[in-house]
Amino acid sequence: MKSITNYLTLAAFCIPLVMASCKKEEAQPQVQEQEAMSEQEAEAVTEIMAIAAIEDVEATAEAAESYAPSDQEIARTFCGETFDTTLEFHYQYLTLNVDYVTSWGLKVNCNNLNIPKSLEVTGTGTGNVTAALMDGSLNGASDGLLEGLLPDKDVYTFNGTYAGTGTLQSKVGLKNSYSVIATVSLDDITIDKETLFVTGGSGTMAIEATSSTGKTGAFTATFIINGDGTATIEINGNSFTIHL
Repeated sequence: MKSITNYLTLAAFCIPLVMASCKKEEAQPQVQEQEAMSEQEAEAVTEIMAIAAIEDVEATAEAAESYAPSDQEIARTFCGETFDTTLEFHYQYLTLNVDYVTSWGLKVNCNNLNIPKSLEVTGTGTGNVTAALMDGSLNGASDGLLEGLLPDKDVYTFNGTYAGTGTLQSKVGLKNSYSVIATVSLDDITIDKETLFVTGGSGTMAIEATSSTGKTGAFTATFIINGDGTATIEINGNSFTIHL
């Protein structure tokens, strides 16, 4: 009986150890798969693409100045005509720098008095970006309608799309590189005729990013132009402000 008692005592002592060992293994945290892009990187990419799209609209308004001169006799000669023009812009705020060149095809639409009222716009552009979180190159294509060329209008209004692609190198986290595709819908973007700065409007963005590790992620964002030189961007319920 003594040997049996000792065996049972040993077994009773070992069983909790085995169970504790099992529980310990079960309690080990699972290593989560690395996401295609961190939240910080997603915000940086969204800001870059929003700036490229909005600056492109401002440059379109600058191009419109040539086709809506105050001399109505000259303006009438543009009706129904198509033109090619190239403009470049440089955006700089804090550590974010964007250099961009766009070439447009423009068609002048006139009212029944043969006064220019709108521009049909198609364009392609290339550029480079440097920022605190990432550097890289951009390509874009814009398409839309710029209204408000009539002399009694105080603002231009743009509706259209901007399709951007980019190769961006992250400087944070795992420091991956990303191939980015962005589609931006621009709704009622207003541009002051005196300053040629955007003053209102909104947009939606669909962004897909593939990292150098082969992982792909997609997300959507919205933005509202506040009229004070800033825009508010929202991603997955989180919002932040950018300078225009």
